[in-house]
Amino acid sequence: MLGRARYGAAGLLALPYLAFFEALAPILSLAGWTLAIVLLIADLAAWPWAAATLVATVLFGQLQTMMALLVQETAFHGYSRRDLTRMLGWGLLECLWYHPLLAVWRTSGTIRLVLGRRPGWGEIPREALEEAPAAATPLTR
Repeated sequence: MLGRARYGAAGLLALPYLAFFEALAPILSLAGWTLAIVLLIADLAAWPWAAATLVATVLFGQLQTMMALLVQETAFHGYSRRDLTRMLGWGLLECLWYHPLLAVWRTSGTIRLVLGRRPGWGEIPREALEEAPAAATPLTR
């Protein structure tokens, strides 16, 4: 479908956009985190701007978490107030450790795909059982 006119807007616009930004977003995110850390360590960044950027990042991440929880709760009503409060609290921290880690994983996957080394699940060696397992009683319907 990617880039083919016969699939209309999905093939010509949506999929190329998705493929490009899904591949590019983690690389840019990782580059941004790396640059920010290097600038802060080398004392080349203005601390007030760095703090403001960090606060904006945390608040934007929290807004995304809140919107996802709002959609989930509106549709299914499955969480207690305590659970919602706990999830919102963890949402404040997730953008500081999980998102950079996710960017590393996604960048690694993108690089492997570009290099033609698609990651796989691997194989689990199978060994024959010494004794055949007891026949299970079939379930009735």
